[in-house]
Amino acid sequence: MAGPDTDKKDSGVGVADGKAAQSAGQTPKQNGSTGGGKTPAPRKRGVLGPLLAVVLLLVIVLGLAGYGAIMFRDKDERIALAADYVEKGLAEAQADFEKAQASLAELTGAKPPAKEPPPQAADVTTYRSSPPTPE
Repeated sequence: MAGPDTDKKDSGVGVADGKAAQSAGQTPKQNGSTGGGKTPAPRKRGVLGPLLAVVLLLVIVLGLAGYGAIMFRDKDERIALAADYVEKGLAEAQADFEKAQASLAELTGAKPPAKEPPPQAADVTTYRSSPPTPE
């Protein structure tokens, strides 16, 4: 009596023939034998990668829309309203970033970055034509 593996035979494609077929861009033919009888399971796609890509794209689009609202605020009253919201949000985000930066500096023991005071009106000089000549 024959063994259990004798009824499944290769189609005659050997190892050398299989490598030659693969190098020619073809796959070797297998007649019923898939190397263990199991087909590989389809790859599961992760959810995190596409989700992060969509969130990044949304942030970029919203940033561009906010920038456009600030640039063209004088064209329409509704755009000016949107630009006001964008500026309020930017001010809050900047304040939150500075708080996070200060707390991180406190945790690491580093000195927080020194904040420069805004320039006074007397410090700013603007020349409309030519600078004044010393007399």
